Order: sequence, then structure tokens, then C-alpha cells
Amino acid sequence: MRKKSSILLVVALIASFPALGFSQKTPLSAKHKAWLEDEVAYIITPVERDVFKKLETDADRDSLIVEFWRQRDPTPGTPRNEFKDEHYRRLAFADKTFSKGVPFQGRKTERGRIYIALGPPVDVQRYMDIDINPSEIWTFRGNPALGQIPLFRILFYQRGGGDYVIYNPIANSPKDLVLNPRMKKKEAGAPEDWDEWDAGAVEVLTDRMLQDVIAVAWANAPGLTGIGGRLQSSILLAEVQSYPQKKVNDNYTRAILEHRPVVEVSYSVKFIGNRTAAAVLEGPGGVSFLHLALVPETISFERYEDRYLADLRTTWRLADDAGKTVFQQEKSVSFNLRPEELKRLQANSFQLYDAVPVIPGRWTLSLLLENLVTKEFTTVEKKVEVSGPGGPAISPLILARQVVRNVPADGAERAFQVGRVQVYPSVNNVFPEKSRFFAFLQLRGLTEDLKAEGRMRFALTGDNRTLWSTERALKDYPDPGTVLEEIAADKLAAAIYTLRASLADGGGREILAAQTEVRLTTDTVPGLWVSAQPLPPAGDPAIDYVLGMQSLNVGRVEAAVSSLAKAFAAGPNVASYAVGYAKALLTAGSPAKARDVLLPLAEAKDGDFDLFETLGRAARGAGQTREAVTWLKRALSLRGNVVEVLNLLGECHADLGEKEEAGFAWKKSLQIMPGQERIKKLIENLKQ
Repeated sequence: MRKKSSILLVVALIASFPALGFSQKTPLSAKHKAWLEDEVAYIITPVERDVFKKLETDADRDSLIVEFWRQRDPTPGTPRNEFKDEHYRRLAFADKTFSKGVPFQGRKTERGRIYIALGPPVDVQRYMDIDINPSEIWTFRGNPALGQIPLFRILFYQRGGGDYVIYNPIANSPKDLVLNPRMKKKEAGAPEDWDEWDAGAVEVLTDRMLQDVIAVAWANAPGLTGIGGRLQSSILLAEVQSYPQKKVNDNYTRAILEHRPVVEVSYSVKFIGNRTAAAVLEGPGGVSFLHLALVPETISFERYEDRYLADLRTTWRLADDAGKTVFQQEKSVSFNLRPEELKRLQANSFQLYDAVPVIPGRWTLSLLLENLVTKEFTTVEKKVEVSGPGGPAISPLILARQVVRNVPADGAERAFQVGRVQVYPSVNNVFPEKSRFFAFLQLRGLTEDLKAEGRMRFALTGDNRTLWSTERALKDYPDPGTVLEEIAADKLAAAIYTLRASLADGGGREILAAQTEVRLTTDTVPGLWVSAQPLPPAGDPAIDYVLGMQSLNVGRVEAAVSSLAKAFAAGPNVASYAVGYAKALLTAGSPAKARDVLLPLAEAKDGDFDLFETLGRAARGAGQTREAVTWLKRALSLRGNVVEVLNLLGECHADLGEKEEAGFAWKKSLQIMPGQERIKKLIENLKQ
């Protein structure tokens, strides 16, 4: 009998992300509105709340609810979620205890809100006296590790015989605590906003020996005194009520929302964090490649008999500052591990390396990693700047515990390989204390003088002192543009240091420099378990195709035509190369040439929408309108009713005087997208 199970491997730590805000798009069902406003109102983060409102289906909302509780589960992997159980216990306690004398649930009272958000206080003092409003002081202990104050108190008082409310040292004053305060002259040092009634109220509280109440009326935490203490206390009251929200990383909601078109609903309950390192390096043929090292927080393998399986898929997207897609690509890698291989992976840090060619410019990288077997996913977003040809330039420093020199020249280059050097970067620049590590960088645009006379300097500093340094002539490196240096930190204790690398000319003048932070630690640093994806070799038409399409997408038409012409020349029967080249030619104003490129493939190929749609546009631009109708209809037969193609088909029929056919195509387009004013006017013109 075949056995199937799942095993979870924790391989790295999660990094935090900034919060985003979203607005409500669709109404909530009664069940989901109750969950949001009644059940988790005091513990949900603003990001979680807004994303929940923006989700469009009940299935998506249900998935987020599952993930909401999973993110707070202190013992993941066990049947019970202690946090969830405790939260619903607090709701029930609040409803039972604090609903007396009020016309609503106890959870909606101020005492109920504080109890649900912060849990049971470590101490409660109650004050009942004929001259004062019934009052309670709740004492809590915070967790400094979470940025919480160690000890704080909250004063509640019963207002007008109704519900208990929170006393705020800024919004309230002592007279609010006393039933019948008497007037008394203010004493020196009393707050300016207190009046004679407040002075009389303090006297009443003093007479009743309620010094604790007076103290909390001034400040709700030790060490807060004077007028400034009252202000800090008021701020603290707001902060402590947000403590539950600060215990959770709500980045998972951002990933769910932003990747909803790509990620299946089931992924929304399997979000994982990650760490990354990225660098732009010159690769085969002088092309810039964006290299990325991705370390997922976890990676799960599904057991099948005696093997452990995982199928990973990465979706790369580069966008410009306006959010327009410049490049998008999917890649896959599968794992089929034996038990001994799994053990090695468990003992090390799993890292996925990949790289893509990229044109010069400033881009935003968005990457989605999916585990297709276990339905886990994670996301990456980074700003990327790629410099073009020009003067001398230096890459960021890449630090690594491990490198391989003299990689065999006959093998395919891989991510984070430059020439004959393979680097295995650290994603967080953390190394064991008293150890050695490597620093790698790339120099571009070097003059012949710099190659002959330039010198590289490395310095490791701490506490404003240089603790280690070295200097070497550029010509002493096997490749002056590829600098690899071993950093001798074997005498340095655990601490944070700065590593600086600089290039000086023959006269000692510094030309370029780069630096990064290094952390040496006493903790055990795991080894590496790397999956590095191969890069296309120099001259591969796939590189020209990717660069050409990127150039076309950003409007660099001349560069697009040049690159795509090279790809097409190397692979004239590859449909994607031909279609890309034809699109560039169309944009450049050469429809007849674009038609010539595609005709041989169209006559021999079935089932390619892009081919027939582009050929239809090219034929119309070249004056072959009847032929264009044929190709556009073939495109529609493959993908159904596409608005843009229907509109173009209608224009072709109109050009041929075929009003009925033109009207049919345009009306079909309006059924799909009713708000097209231009198409409505074209239909009206047919009636004239």
C-alpha cells in the first residue's frame, strides 16, 4: 500500500514587512461582518481588516480567517490553537462579567475590550465609597521583548451610574472620579487645566486614603511624573490596546491580496516568510543579469513511499515606476529526495538561486515562489537599478562563506556565477565569530590604465577602528573585473562590523567604493543546501529575446528591433521569437516586413493566438485587409471573444464595406465591455 504524508522543514528566519492600507471594495456577508466586528475587532491589525474587506468571495474570506488564526497559533502543527481558544474564552468571560447594567454585550464595554485585548490583569483593586464613583484599577505586566512597558495600570470609573469607562489623564480630571466634589483653591504644581473642583476632588480622594487612585489619575506607569507624565500616560493607553496587533506579522495578507490572480485560494492558508539577497552582475556576452538568492522560512516535502517530493515554481515580474510590466517569466524546479538527502537538507539552510537578463533602468522586482505539492507560497519585492554602458562602476559587495574557484569552463553558468567563480552568498551577512569569509564584487567599465595600475583595498572596521585590511593590484586578480577576496576575521569576536572595499587609481586616488555590514555571532550558522538554476550560454537567442521584449515593453523600439532580430535570425522557426520580432517591427512602422516574418509560420502552424493576432494586425497595416480578417478570425477561434481583436476585426470589415459584419463584431465587443464610447460611435456611424 502506498503511503503519503507531509514533513515540514524550518530552514530560515522570517523578515518583517511594512504594512499597507486598502479600502473596502465589496460588502461582507452577515457571518463575515460578525467575525470582523464582533469576534476579532480588538486583535485584528489594520492591514488584516482592510484586506479582509477587499477580498471578493466568501471562500477567500474563509481562507484568510484560517490563516489569521494560524499566524497566531503558538504551537503550529498540533490539533489545538491555544491562542484561538483563549480568545474565545475571553469573549465569553467579558460577555458574562461586564454586561450587567448595560444594554449591550460585555465585549463591547471598555472593560471588556481591555480584557479581551490584554487578558486577565495580574491585580484588580476596587473602590466603593459614598463620595466617589465606583472605580477599579487593573494592573498588567507587559513583555519588554515585544516593545511593551514592563508594568502599567488602567483606571476605570463608573460614569453617571452607567458603564465603567477608562480614565485618561489628559481627557479626564479628578472631579470625574468624585460624586460631589467641593471647590478648593488650586495648589502650586497642579496642572493648568485642573480647576478648583479638581482640587476639591483630590482632597476628597486624599481624605478617603485613595492614594493609588490619585497616582493613576496622574500617570498609569512607574516613572511617569509631572505634566509630561500625563501626556505619556495618555499615549500609553492607546499603545497598550494595540499590543495584540503587534504580536503578528500581517505581511501574509499583502501576499494574498497582491497575488490573488496567480495564487490559488488554497495557498492563502500556507503563506511563508523568506530572506533574500539580490545583485545585478554582468554575465555572458556582457549582458546584465539580476541574480536572486531566496531562503524560504520553511519548505515542506510530501512523502511518497520512501521519497520526499516538492515542486517549486517561481514567477518573476519586473515593473517600471508606473507599475507597467516590463518582464514576466515562470520557472520550475522539482525535488525528489531520498531519506539521506532529506537529512542533509534538514541539517542545512535551503537556498534557491536564480537569475534573469535585464535591460538598464530602475525596476521593481516582484517574485512569487509556490510549492505546488504542499500549496505553500512566499513573495519578494525589491527595487532594482541596472546601469548601462559607461564609466567605471562597482557592484554591491556580496559576502559568502563558500566559493568555488575555477569552475569547469565546459559547464553551464549558474546564478551567482561570474566567469569561473561560483559564489554562495549569505542572505543576511552573518558568520561565525573568529572565522574567515569571502567578499565578491564586480567592476565594470574599467579603463586600460585602471586595469594596469588600479589597486583594490579592503578594510574591516569596528568601534571606529580598522581591525583588518589588505590591498592588492587589480592585475593580480585572474580577471580584473571580478574581485574575490578572503576576509580574515578569525581573530574577531561576535559583534557588528563594517566591511569596505574601494578601488584606487595609480596615483592612490579613490575611484569607486562599496561597503556593507557584517555580523559575527556565537550562534551556530547552518551550512548551505543550494539549488542554483543554470543561465543560458553567451549568444543564446533566448537572451536576445528577453532583452528585446523588455525594451519593447518600455518603448525602446530601436533596441527592441535590434535584439529581437538577432533572436529571430538564430531561431526563425521559434514562434515566440518571430512574434516578438514582428511586434517590434509593427511598433517601428514596418507592418509589411512584420507580415513577411510571420506568414511562413502561420501557414504551417496551428493553435497560436499571438501569432494569428499579430499577423492580422500586420496584414491590415500592410494593406491586406481581407487577409487580416482571416487571421483575426483564426485568433478568435483559439481564445474566444477578445475585445481588442473583435474591435480590430470590426474595423477591417468596415474598411471592406461590410457593415453588417462590422456591426456584429462591435456589438459582441460591447456585450463583453459595455463602456466603450468609441465603439458605440462607430456603430452609430454605420447607420448613416
